[in-house]
Amino acid sequence: MGNKAFNIGWLLFRFYIGITIAIGAGWPKMNELSAPGWFVKQVSELGFNFPSPSFWAAAAAWGEFVGGLCIAIGFFTRFSAIQLAFQFFVVAFIWYDNPMPMFGMYYQQLLFWGFVLIAFAGSGRFAVDEYIMKRKTVNINPQNFATTATMFVLALMLASFSYKNEPTLKASELNDLQGTWNGTLTYKDYTSGYSESLPVTIYGMRKGNEQRSRTWILKYEYPQEPRANNKSTYIISKDGKKINGEPIVEKIKMSDGTLKVVTEIRGKDGNNNEPCTFRHVFKLSPTLLTITKFVKFDKDAEYFQRNEYKVSR
Repeated sequence: MGNKAFNIGWLLFRFYIGITIAIGAGWPKMNELSAPGWFVKQVSELGFNFPSPSFWAAAAAWGEFVGGLCIAIGFFTRFSAIQLAFQFFVVAFIWYDNPMPMFGMYYQQLLFWGFVLIAFAGSGRFAVDEYIMKRKTVNINPQNFATTATMFVLALMLASFSYKNEPTLKASELNDLQGTWNGTLTYKDYTSGYSESLPVTIYGMRKGNEQRSRTWILKYEYPQEPRANNKSTYIISKDGKKINGEPIVEKIKMSDGTLKVVTEIRGKDGNNNEPCTFRHVFKLSPTLLTITKFVKFDKDAEYFQRNEYKVSR
């Protein structure tokens, strides 16, 4: 890299992409030492739960801020670029529902490839790394340190994934659905912005009443709105990791014995058909059933309740 014009251009590129991440992505998360709660939740939902999602959220937030600054000034450049490339690989190719690796127009994908390029090319001539390398009195080789540190970080991240416990569900665990339930449906009207409620009766049954069937059917009857009567089919995948194609992100037995199952999927909602994430929360006990739908638009940080069936017997 002896060409002066090239190194000036590389400096400008490196400084821009580094300062963009540090100020645009990292700095907004610096209001808390550990990382904001909404970010911790996102990290947990991606499966980084060992040793804790708070640990990885803080590492990612500080990695964006400090790593971006390091790239901007050219200090431990390759190490910073590799760890940021990993972060944006997760965002661009795992977090998105349809990532489109080669032709996607996501800004996060462009950042990922930018960090990959910096990781291969290094800091260039005009950088702190270059200055340190030229000083014979300094015994630490930043490039060797970067390689060692990178292998350590990647090993930790792989360990985190290996400890991810993917929840599974058996059709028999929903046997309490069988029968008649009475209660209410509460839903948010997007036009008025208010929540409304109406009585509902739900009939739960296994398809064909076969014990090996993975399909459950819920029939909904609305005494005040008979034209809205309908039914829903819930099909559990063979491996038990999905319901109607929606990945199960949580399954627990609550302290009172209630089974709680949570699924998530990307989609569109609202009057303007905006992209969002749907979260369905099922809670089932012998006497109480709730099915709650939450929505989080991409522009928002929090979920809100779209509707909820709450029935009992």
